[in-house]
Amino acid sequence: MSFDCPYCHSRATRVTRSPLWKLAVVLSIATAMPLAWLMLLGGPAFAPPLVLVAAIAAASAFGPAYERATEPPTCSSCDKVVDRVAIAD
Repeated sequence: MSFDCPYCHSRATRVTRSPLWKLAVVLSIATAMPLAWLMLLGGPAFAPPLVLVAAIAAASAFGPAYERATEPPTCSSCDKVVDRVAIAD
């Protein structure tokens, strides 16, 4: 969708993040939760260190994926954040 950017006043398109980032958020949560439950139910004697490492890796993937998935749309010319109200005008 092209619009007139309120910052650079050029005809530009709105750049949004890929919906695959939202899928990455869901997958990181879906991976971390069962691993955390296994560690809680199994206790330290039954939870191998590999499960602990895998749970930490899955949980640490959540932060950057969530940040990328929720970034606001930007202008393709000047890379500034564009409000949805500015696009509608």
